[in-house]
Parts: sequence; structure tokens; C-alpha cells
Amino acid sequence: MIGLRLDPDLEQRVRRIAREHGRSASDVVREAIRRFLDQTGDDLERERELRLIAASVDDGEMDELEAFAAELQGDEEAAAGRHRAA
Repeated sequence: MIGLRLDPDLEQRVRRIAREHGRSASDVVREAIRRFLDQTGDDLERERELRLIAASVDDGEMDELEAFAAELQGDEEAAAGRHRAA
């Protein structure tokens, strides 16, 4: 079991969401942590895959690959460079 303290504003938000959805505050916190961990794990897995791809690509293709990775990660400014280069 993990005990934690929330600042008053965050605790109030958790309790409000729990009340609105008919769930306990613990359920809301567990779900928030689960989603965070799932998303973080997905992000780490994507980073690992991109590193493996980058390791197998020669330097001439790296700019395009980095721009594509930025596009996948939602970096619109870097992705715009990819579309200009293409």
C-alpha cells in the first residue's frame, strides 16, 4: 500500500470528480495513476523503438527520421520542417 498526501486543491478536484462519477476518491486516484503509468510506458516504448530505428539508419536519413519522430510525438514545429524537406 502507498500512502500519499495531496495538496488541498488537488484533493478537492479528486473528490469532486469522484462525487460526479459515483466513485470513491481512491478509485479516481488509482485510475489516474494507472493511466499515467500506461501512457508513460507507451512513451518509453516508442522512444526505445525510435532509438533502434535510428541506430540502423545512416546519417543522411537522420533529419527526416527525427522530423518524423517529432511529428509522432506532436511537435508540430519540427514536423513542419519534415514537410518542407520532403
